Amino acid sequence: MAAVVALTSGGIKSAVAAARYAQDHEVLLVHVDYGQASAQAERKLLHPMADAFPSGQPLGIELPYVKAVRPQALTADGILEGEPEDLSPLAIRGIMPLLIAVGLQCAARLGATVLTTGLNEAPAEEPSLLASADGRPGRAHEFIQTAQMMIQTALPEKHPIRLEAPLLDASYGEIIKLAMRFQVPLEKTWSCLGTGPRPCTKCAACRARQNAFLDAHLVDPATSQVAVET
Repeated sequence: MAAVVALTSGGIKSAVAAARYAQDHEVLLVHVDYGQASAQAERKLLHPMADAFPSGQPLGIELPYVKAVRPQALTADGILEGEPEDLSPLAIRGIMPLLIAVGLQCAARLGATVLTTGLNEAPAEEPSLLASADGRPGRAHEFIQTAQMMIQTALPEKHPIRLEAPLLDASYGEIIKLAMRFQVPLEKTWSCLGTGPRPCTKCAACRARQNAFLDAHLVDPATSQVAVET
């Protein structure tokens, strides 16, 4: 089996992207703690998710130098000036290039030929998600193409690594249906921007997840089952 490195946030999209390869490949699930408020809750579910795949392996990586950077222009409520109120003050704009660089190093050291991500066009009704995760609307394809060019330039030709974002054009509701098809244990995913122990159901990520399950006409098993020890 050829290995695949899958960047995972603990959420549904990255889990489905990894599951796409899990039946035929060894999958290394890479979670990066860069100081996001939800990092501990996400990390708690990393091993259970890896165990759900035939040949899944978890790897947690911490980036303390990123954690050390603290916003200077915070309001009294701890929110960056001009940011949406439900965006975590620890969310970092432009984090995806850094995450891809980390995943690329893992893939190069492991000898993997594929690096995958659950990157997806965030719903227009949740603009705060664009600030924290998926980037500017309508530019995801351009971003992936540019990142692939960077990877091709950085690596020798005899050791190519492809960056793949299989869910780029799928709606969140369609991704939920794919999760069911690939038998992804949705109760072991975490989408909330909060710290836990249960999803807050109120933040932008929780609302997007709720809307996706409504769109797929399914019940979210995590709403009532997921709890993270603190």
